Amino acid sequence: MSTATTTWGTDQTTSIAASTVTSGGGTATTGEIDNNSKMSAEVLVEITFHASSDLDVDVYLLRHSGSAYQDVNDNPDHYVVPLDAGNLAGITIPVDAFEVRKFEILVANPGAQDVTATVNYRQSVVTVT
Repeated sequence: MSTATTTWGTDQTTSIAASTVTSGGGTATTGEIDNNSKMSAEVLVEITFHASSDLDVDVYLLRHSGSAYQDVNDNPDHYVVPLDAGNLAGITIPVDAFEVRKFEILVANPGAQDVTATVNYRQSVVTVT
């Protein structure tokens, strides 16, 4: 009898590395994250807020339709990194590979101060023994 086990990659892959996201609507977008031949992805979005930051940071999961990626006007999955002025805050987004094969993460900063964004992810695979 075969046994299937899910294992996570041991290393995080960095997709956005300490990038400044400018105030007043600035954005940063990852490259394509491909879940093909994977079970899932786990995306960690970390935001370093300025001491006088005033608003949460928005995070969007932009799915690939087969010909293009969603944009924020397409009503993509939306997440929020809660404001923690002067500190590092983060969220983890689970992404099921059966629902989302290819995607990008967009970080949007509506606040009055620049923030620094880092996005890392890891993916899981199934091994049958």
